[in-house]
Amino acid sequence: MKIHSPRKSLTTLTEAIAAALVEPHRSANAKLIALQRDGFCCAITGSFDHDSAMKGYVQPTPEKAEVYTQVAHIFGESNNEAILGEGHTVKLEWASTAAALVERYAEISILKELNGSNIYRATNIFTIDQGVHPYFDALEISLEPVQDTLVRGFRFV
Repeated sequence: MKIHSPRKSLTTLTEAIAAALVEPHRSANAKLIALQRDGFCCAITGSFDHDSAMKGYVQPTPEKAEVYTQVAHIFGESNNEAILGEGHTVKLEWASTAAALVERYAEISILKELNGSNIYRATNIFTIDQGVHPYFDALEISLEPVQDTLVRGFRFV
């Protein structure tokens, strides 16, 4: 007796995602969206964004540092950026496999939720101190979502 899983096979899922991925459009306002939501602070350190303080969006306080910030992506934009066209077969295969793994094990459909310009959705970006960003990219910092909060919806773990 053969038992079949109701889940798609990883290969089928990878192929479906590869077929549907499209070139994303850059979002010029992604940083501002993240800054406003995160209270013009780094979501990890709580430090004020220097440019926002200079523009008067926030009033710095002595107990909080001012730093230069960037937008960080929870699911990185490189996973669906520049993967179509000649010479991009390896990247397409990698991105398709990564998206299939996320869908299989985290039950998040990258194809439906973060494909193309959706990679810049507020739920996939956050403000981060430029000095901290490399640690996040190297997976030395991990975050988990915190429910029912508008500012800094992450907890450092």
